[in-house]
Amino acid sequence: MDLLTDADYEEVANELGCESKALKAVGIKETKDQSFYIHLGDHVPKILFERHYFHKLTNGKYDDNPDISNKSSFTKYGSYAKQYERLIKAYALSPREALMSASWGKFQVMGANMHSDKLSIEDILYKISHSEKNHLITLKGYLLKNKNALDALKSKKWDSFALYYNGSGYKKNNYDVLIKEIYEKL
Repeated sequence: MDLLTDADYEEVANELGCESKALKAVGIKETKDQSFYIHLGDHVPKILFERHYFHKLTNGKYDDNPDISNKSSFTKYGSYAKQYERLIKAYALSPREALMSASWGKFQVMGANMHSDKLSIEDILYKISHSEKNHLITLKGYLLKNKNALDALKSKKWDSFALYYNGSGYKKNNYDVLIKEIYEKL
């Protein structure tokens, strides 16, 4: 498994025009700097299954199962194993929408926000399942497609970055304050 190095962070930071420690701060905030966890004996990318995304992408078709489809974005997540259980249930009902409804890996990029002109979401997820470096590539792709988030990261406007990257509820979990603190410690 290819692990991220300082050189990887520096390369992507130079391409984006931001500081490498700003990129590192995102990974630390999102997953305590850990890309994988062990599930049933395998290393798998950390995920959060976002029930409100699945609700949105399936037009509420599966709301009779609020464990996988729910209007509210303010529901408890539970363990990483629980996230995969939800993903598997949702995948059985609507595969593509299920994959797009999880945030993936070290930087927790939403499947719906993974961008590639050449690769499907399934191909991207295969790549991040085998290389931590590809987690950073998904973050880079997201930032290149989301100029507001990139500009906020470059200028270290943590409240704006939190809004674009984590959504309008970022204040409830102090996302902006915590990522600023992490950045300053780096």
